[in-house]
Amino acid sequence: MKIFTIICFIIAKTYNSIKIHNYHSNNIYYTYISTRKARPVLLKIQNNSCFMCNKQFSHYVPHEIHHIDHNSKNNIFKNFVALCSNCHAGHHRYGLYFPIEKHNKFMFSYFVYSHLYNHIYNVTKL
Repeated sequence: MKIFTIICFIIAKTYNSIKIHNYHSNNIYYTYISTRKARPVLLKIQNNSCFMCNKQFSHYVPHEIHHIDHNSKNNIFKNFVALCSNCHAGHHRYGLYFPIEKHNKFMFSYFVYSHLYNHIYNVTKL
């Protein structure tokens, strides 16, 4: 029974990391996408800078992908944001305020929509 559970977990984990489909047929913000595939798009639309403090990412300021709703299984694009390691740790450990209004305004701009659309339908199409 344990082996069967482990095999099912591995298959589900693999499937969840590669599937790309929509909840709503016309809304690409609700597209399942792995963090590995979302990372380059997030870095591009955020100009390679932290969403909270606006520091440029570098070797000394590494980036981390944050799930806004704190649910690591919720891999839709609008649930991701790139933060520097200091802001990410501050948010989780010390309750540093995350600007959700700024995120919603930013995510639903035409600039983000066009980059996301191009990335999903030209680069990550399965």
